[in-house]
Amino acid sequence: MSENKALSGVRVLDLTQMAAGPICTEKLGMLGADVIKVEQPIIGERGRNDNLKKYPDGKIPQSYKWALLHSNKKSVTLDLKLEEGKKLLEEFIKKCDVMIENFGPGTIERLGFPWERIHEINPRIIFCQIKGYGKFSPFAKFGGMDALIQASGGLAAQTGLKDSPPVISNVALADIPSGDYALAGILAALYQREHSGRGQRVEINMQEVVMSISRLSLSNTSQRRGVPMQFIGANGPKNLFRCKPRYENDENNYCFIAIRDTPGQKMWKTFCGIMERPDLAEDERYATGPQRSGNQELEEEVTKWTIQHDKLDVMKVLCEHGINAGATLSIEELAQMPDMKESGFLRDYDHPKLGKIVLPTMAIRLSDSKIDIEPSPDLGEQTEEIYKEVLGLTDEQIADLKARKVI
Repeated sequence: MSENKALSGVRVLDLTQMAAGPICTEKLGMLGADVIKVEQPIIGERGRNDNLKKYPDGKIPQSYKWALLHSNKKSVTLDLKLEEGKKLLEEFIKKCDVMIENFGPGTIERLGFPWERIHEINPRIIFCQIKGYGKFSPFAKFGGMDALIQASGGLAAQTGLKDSPPVISNVALADIPSGDYALAGILAALYQREHSGRGQRVEINMQEVVMSISRLSLSNTSQRRGVPMQFIGANGPKNLFRCKPRYENDENNYCFIAIRDTPGQKMWKTFCGIMERPDLAEDERYATGPQRSGNQELEEEVTKWTIQHDKLDVMKVLCEHGINAGATLSIEELAQMPDMKESGFLRDYDHPKLGKIVLPTMAIRLSDSKIDIEPSPDLGEQTEEIYKEVLGLTDEQIADLKARKVI
């Protein structure tokens, strides 16, 4: 394995906040980029102190959530509202390969750094912007956050049960994919720069990202809400089936089973054999996939079998016989599975401020680029280091800037 990582030598200027931007820059850091996170003096980035609490010692403590989004970065402070702060930002732009921001609409432009000026300062820089909505959207001037984009991006309308309200997922289904799309755009722009010598702007809007991850739903626009509804079609039974609880108050005792309409109904007959219900295989009411699909009476019969077994046992026996099945595993259950750590995806980490925690790396494996984890930084932890090494400032200049609260 090469000692150099995939993005060794790439310097990233990180002006992101909350989740969509930070998840992108964290992954750039894991791939070897040198990520400089710019934060407001004293209060830091919004996600560091979202409740705007005041702490006695003036230092904002780190949280587990912060560590999950900000490993492999270096934090510097800089007040972008001050003219001298803007001059320092300009110097950073000259020295960086990538600049990324996800402020509210128009913020970076009001600070005096539209794409045109950034490109003029450094024609080779890749400038990435993540916004809630596209510039042609009627909502372009509105801010974006995960839950509201799940709603306005078409995702919530596909969730929930029939005759019930839509459901907003606890999973950041707008933020995290948007960060990944930004990562892909930045990597593509860096590759193109190798041939063109020019930087470019990468634009990501979260509404389009959510529509993109729902792309297959464009073929089902006539279906109404209701999770079972999306499974009705040529195949069946195809749904989540309740299994034997694994522990007290088990809320995830389900396994998803999907029986395809195969030639000669081989999969259906195999499934009936496993359940020891040959009578179902011979029942003309269930002879084909469309007949079985969405049939409540049949699903009740299947549940009589699944409720007797652990969801993992159901998954195992069905998959071993070529039948599609997936146990409903919680994040806690997944984190306890040995393979997650054996693969290197989850790592036990002794964080200098948080103690022993578990951190995920990337769901990408590169044979010639090792993925390491470096601790998430305290506010301004590398301020002096970065201003000296990157901008060439002296100790006296740095002390003066601190005294005047520019950094």
